[in-house]
Amino acid sequence: MSSLPPPVPGQQPGWFQPQPHPQAYQPPPSQQNNAALTLGLIACGGALLLLIGSYMPWVSVRSIFGTFSVNGMDGDGKLTAAAGALALILLIIATTTRSRTLFVLGALACGGGAAVAIYDIVNVSSEIAGSGLDGGVRAEVGIGLYVCALGGLAGLVCGFVAMGNTPGDPVRVPPFVPPGAFR
Repeated sequence: MSSLPPPVPGQQPGWFQPQPHPQAYQPPPSQQNNAALTLGLIACGGALLLLIGSYMPWVSVRSIFGTFSVNGMDGDGKLTAAAGALALILLIIATTTRSRTLFVLGALACGGGAAVAIYDIVNVSSEIAGSGLDGGVRAEVGIGLYVCALGGLAGLVCGFVAMGNTPGDPVRVPPFVPPGAFR
């Protein structure tokens, strides 16, 4: 009596039977495209905020004589506007074509604009603190700097995450070859 299971029809006993080729897991294309599209649109919105914040007030000074504002275009806002415009163009193209390279470039442009805005927030805040204004004069960081920083950071993060959700070349797994198969 044999302890081996009965042979399966069409198979010779003792021979290696090929197994299905294992593949790397890829989410269904509809889920992958939806995530990349959603994140790409959020990154485009962040780049747009970076661009819009460049034209908004960056510093406001209030006194008994009225309010005086300095817009971003009077200083570093030109840099953030250029970064926002470049990022917006790159991210729109990346979202429509699913280009990983353009997602990275757009995210880096947003990060550059955010870095300028955050530097200016810190710089303006320290200048205001060290100015010793009194006598009814109040200075504060304007809304434009915060909008630029928020938009740039949103574009940076969502651009990189969208790049990660963009389908690239699938991972190829070599087929399994049993040891001694080529003797």
